[in-house]
Amino acid sequence: MLPPVRQDLIEEDSMPVEIIDRLKHQLARSEQRIAELEAENERLNRTNSSYASLTKAQESQLTNLRQRLYQLKGADSAIDSERQANHELTEQLAASQLHAEQLRVLIKRAYEFVRDDLCNDGLSSLLEALALSIPSDASALDAYVAEKMKEAMK
Repeated sequence: MLPPVRQDLIEEDSMPVEIIDRLKHQLARSEQRIAELEAENERLNRTNSSYASLTKAQESQLTNLRQRLYQLKGADSAIDSERQANHELTEQLAASQLHAEQLRVLIKRAYEFVRDDLCNDGLSSLLEALALSIPSDASALDAYVAEKMKEAMK
């Protein structure tokens, strides 16, 4: 606000009334404008305060989201590791199934060979039991591998 004008400096006789009235009117308009600007400043300060609170909340939310992203990246890494382990176990399962099939064929051939030789009945029975103990669909092997995978995940 402007300081008041000292009355002793103004000689009313030397100034026309029109000039004094115009100056008083300009002073009143200036004071009114100052009051408007002060009100606007107060409104802007309240708005800034609101935005400061909002910004603080958004920064907190951003921090939480960054932490969650870090956790998800860790989970993604763990999933990739599990995929790799599953891939390796699948390859091992396929190799085991192939090996079981090869053993089944060899035992069947040995059984047929021994079966024709009547003096080896004990060996024939043993080979037949071995051939029958290897599952033809490898379901027992699949169950075994599934159990090992569960154990590996614990």
